[in-house]
Amino acid sequence: MISITSGNGEITLTWGDVPGATSYNVYYLTYPGVRTSNARQLVGAVSGNPITGLTNTQAYYFAVTAVNAAGESVASSEVTAMPMPALPGIPGNVRLVGGFAEATLDWQVVPYATSYNVYYGISPGLPNATSTVITGVRIPAQLITGLNKAPGRYYFRVTAVDASGEGSPSVELAAIAQGTFKLVSGGYGHSAVVRSLEPALGGIAGTVWTWGDNSRGQLGDSSSKLGKPNDSFTQRLTTAEISYVDRVSAIASGYHHTAVLLTDRTIKTWGMNTNGQLGANGQLLTHSLSQPATNTDFPRSVSLAPPAMTAIAAGFQHTVALKDDGTVWAWGYNVLGTLGYASMDCANPVYGQFFWTCSDVPTQLTGITGSVAAIAGGYSHTLAVTSDGQVWAWGRNDTGQLGTLAANCNRSITQMLPSILQAQALDTVFDPATQACNTTPTPVNAIPGSIVAVSAGMRHSLALMSDGTVWAWGGNYYGQLGYTPAVNLFTNSDTCVVTTALTMPCSYDPKPVLGLDHVVAISAGTQHNLALKGDGTVWAWGYNAMGQLGTGAAAGFVYNQTPKQVPGLTGIISIAAGAYHSLAVKNDGTVWAWGDNTQGQLGDGSKTNRSSPVQVQGLRWPVVIIPGR
Repeated sequence: MISITSGNGEITLTWGDVPGATSYNVYYLTYPGVRTSNARQLVGAVSGNPITGLTNTQAYYFAVTAVNAAGESVASSEVTAMPMPALPGIPGNVRLVGGFAEATLDWQVVPYATSYNVYYGISPGLPNATSTVITGVRIPAQLITGLNKAPGRYYFRVTAVDASGEGSPSVELAAIAQGTFKLVSGGYGHSAVVRSLEPALGGIAGTVWTWGDNSRGQLGDSSSKLGKPNDSFTQRLTTAEISYVDRVSAIASGYHHTAVLLTDRTIKTWGMNTNGQLGANGQLLTHSLSQPATNTDFPRSVSLAPPAMTAIAAGFQHTVALKDDGTVWAWGYNVLGTLGYASMDCANPVYGQFFWTCSDVPTQLTGITGSVAAIAGGYSHTLAVTSDGQVWAWGRNDTGQLGTLAANCNRSITQMLPSILQAQALDTVFDPATQACNTTPTPVNAIPGSIVAVSAGMRHSLALMSDGTVWAWGGNYYGQLGYTPAVNLFTNSDTCVVTTALTMPCSYDPKPVLGLDHVVAISAGTQHNLALKGDGTVWAWGYNAMGQLGTGAAAGFVYNQTPKQVPGLTGIISIAAGAYHSLAVKNDGTVWAWGDNTQGQLGDGSKTNRSSPVQVQGLRWPVVIIPGR
């Protein structure tokens, strides 16, 4: 049997020894049909020695005979090969063009190459043991999809292949292939995401994209109808980029307002400002319901001197900021001590003699022992975590959301509100005669272990422990505490007085949420919660009437008392619970939403509630190419 190998201007034939043979002859032609009578002869050929002087890319046909004293044998079976360079050249002019979680690699044609191999992976130095290879590429271009692994840097190389083998790899290029949206925030009826600050992404980093309810300018793009007829019905069902702000490093959404932290550590706000939640720098807030002059639909700066903020949080109608020295600053709605001190600075002429207790000037809180590392804003209460892992809370406490017992607030602080706000619904009840609160920060009842993050809902609170477990306390009307296994909530909890006519199952003492471990992020909505595990899955529990738990259950008066995994979501890197909807960002940069969509806050182009996640439409995910390293 004869084996054949091509080389640069040569062909090498290899055969086994023939018993009795003393030498061998090789015959060859440039066309088939080799015979000893019509072919060029190479006398005394040696197996494994190259036949040189041949023309590259020209096909040659060979046969071998054995010789001894008795004469020459008949010719062997014919074999064929084509001389080629020892290895093909290195592909040049390699380029990458990005797309959504994909990239197109192209390069210059390599002479004599019959195909190409494309290597890519998340580690430099290709080819390597962890790289993926696409073989047999016939033209100098290849679309590569599925580039969705965090943190998103992919490396690429290409090699040329011919009959002689595979050539050396091209220059290595890299791409930031992860989607650019990482931070997500949900308000009452609007949503927002922030473009990544990754410098390699190019363009304008840290821009904000918003969608949903825009009745009070909370989308921040100057498209609202503030002061115009039917202004309360302004909505946008798909995303749009805010052109007035960039370099955003954090975002928080309140009831009808939005706040962002910039990389220069200043804060900008926009949206509803009826209680100074935008930080109006000492302005007296005068407005009417039809023409809210103090609301704004474009970002404005908050006056903080010096501007050295490191985190922000937004509650129902108040805003909280954390300074680099560990102090907490707050402004906005202050009924029941939400801001952590007593104030009656803002007059509301709409209700005549009635006053909102509020402050439109950011003011530093006092009374917290230690440096604060994390903050959260709820409906009418606020949370902070100190660097030693202790949680502090202040504001409303009618269902134990402060994690401690508290006496009724002084009526001079609460002020009786008009009857228009006395509707007996969970999100509007206000009865100063029975409200319990703390107007100064108070430590939450002891939780064993160190706390790294907190989140606040309407009447409940969450804490994430350093060991990946979650603890909860406060109101438990819809199982939002996550640790009541029985169907009847009212037989398994303490009872808190919300108003003289309404009680609620609750707990003043934090307890662990059942079935959660390896959690890396938490988010509390009005009456439901989300938890993100380290494996990229999302878990939800609590109220589900709008489908905000994402379990696919039909809409209605339903709830889950213990966490359930949201089906179909994997690779999640960020979560946010809005009032009655939920949001998540995948590691490919796509944004997904579910729950209440009556204001278009799911961003799928409709106003249909969704009980399973749908992809937010209109966002762009460029893949930006950078040199490899």
